[in-house]
Amino acid sequence: MELNKLNYEWDNQLIDHDHEKYNWRQYFIDAVQEKYPQVTELEKLHEVMKPNEINDFVWDIQRICKTEEFAKKFEQAIHVAKIEPYRATTHNKRIFNGIDAVVIATGNDFRAIEACGHTYAAKDGSYSSLTHVDITDGNFRFWIEVPMALGTIGGLTALHPMVKFAHQLLGKPNAAQLMKIIACVGLAQNFGAVRSLVTTGIQKGHMKMHLLNIINQLGGTSEERKMIKDYFSDKVVSHKAVVDYFCALRGITQEELQNQNK
Repeated sequence: MELNKLNYEWDNQLIDHDHEKYNWRQYFIDAVQEKYPQVTELEKLHEVMKPNEINDFVWDIQRICKTEEFAKKFEQAIHVAKIEPYRATTHNKRIFNGIDAVVIATGNDFRAIEACGHTYAAKDGSYSSLTHVDITDGNFRFWIEVPMALGTIGGLTALHPMVKFAHQLLGKPNAAQLMKIIACVGLAQNFGAVRSLVTTGIQKGHMKMHLLNIINQLGGTSEERKMIKDYFSDKVVSHKAVVDYFCALRGITQEELQNQNK
């Protein structure tokens, strides 16, 4: 069966608009063959589908391709962290960024939790990822295995007002429930980091946060913050570059800026 021709409108949507280089054309052809085996030429697709249905079909194919491509890249990133100890170190560090925050907030010992977690990550003889991913039959599964011993009664939980508030905010969980909550936070933190790694890149998010911190340190107004963010949207962020642009906006020298901030 030859389904190798698309009209200009579909070509434009499936190929010319394909900024991320997904093979939408072939995926579209395969999907048509599966759904409408009686259609031997794409030009006759209008005989079984209305124009708006064809358009929706095209965009569904784009969405599916993007989702599958993302899932494959995500799986590859987790695989690297499972077999490469140096990558696993950064990988698990970001997991504990989330875990430690909740452990500390709930009055527990983050050092003990980290020690257990890192030991568990090396239980098979090589330091590895605490998170795992599996893609089977189109189903994406992402989970974490991490040991932890936590308390919800006694100690700081009854003495420190902020710790008491944290437990109330979480719905006063028991120890087992708190472990699950904290593990989920670590998992979510890792998902966000890996997602950035395989899409826009970790550096982009870090630099955005770095830029906002510099603007706040300089005492920038809301209007200046917007102008600076727009200016650096396609430029490398460095402290010197931000200060130089900030001074140019205000029409002052760096010496005058330092005097203002004293």
